[in-house]
Amino acid sequence: MTSPTQFDAARHPDSGRLPTASRIVSVLLVLGLLSAIASFLNASSWAAGGSTLLWSSNGFLLGVLLCAPRRHWTVYLLFGWMVNVSVGLAMGGPIFQGSYYGTCNLIEVLLAATWIHSAIASDLDLTRRRHLLALLVYGVLLAPAVTALLASCGIYGRITGPNAHAFLYWFLADALGIAVVTPLYLSFYQRKQFVGRSWPEITLHFLLLTVVTSTVFWENHYPLLFLILLPLVFLGMRLRLADSAMGLLLVSI
Repeated sequence: MTSPTQFDAARHPDSGRLPTASRIVSVLLVLGLLSAIASFLNASSWAAGGSTLLWSSNGFLLGVLLCAPRRHWTVYLLFGWMVNVSVGLAMGGPIFQGSYYGTCNLIEVLLAATWIHSAIASDLDLTRRRHLLALLVYGVLLAPAVTALLASCGIYGRITGPNAHAFLYWFLADALGIAVVTPLYLSFYQRKQFVGRSWPEITLHFLLLTVVTSTVFWENHYPLLFLILLPLVFLGMRLRLADSAMGLLLVSI
């Protein structure tokens, strides 16, 4: 039987005991950018009386872990925690909440990566039913649910009982972030995006989605949100799952 270490070595024959400095820096930059953008968008939504929209950095970090040897996970998780705490403090949050929420995010990504890795024991391929189900069950449902429960106990600057509204906001934002960003990261890592389609066709699909989405959100007198589903379904039929995730990310933004 192949051990987890031997399995990682077979998947990543050129990887050392630690990620390269350039790899760490690139992951840090993307994590920081995604966390900052998501924090800004969510804060704007809260100020307008809305809810948390999307938390994308956990989905990105989960994709990084799923494509990296397990001996690198500690490094990525540590830097991910630091980025989360730093962004929280930069947005003016108290240090307790920044540290607590950063820890919740770390737990979420670690749980999802561990459960998915144990369930499939191979490179994640979302075109295979078992792999897709593993991502949906462990990454989109269970891991966000567990950490949403933890996070909802710390919204008042101290540990209290769970808060139903906080649970729902955290769960939906993180589940959507993983469902959208993790497949997108995997597609670029595995170079499987836009396979078999010409650039004019790809441009036309995303232009149609952009026009419909802009029109629907610009019009505030009629309930037209359902119209966004039509170009998204068409995008999924013509392109791949990861390209549909890119379209969903565009709508979310």
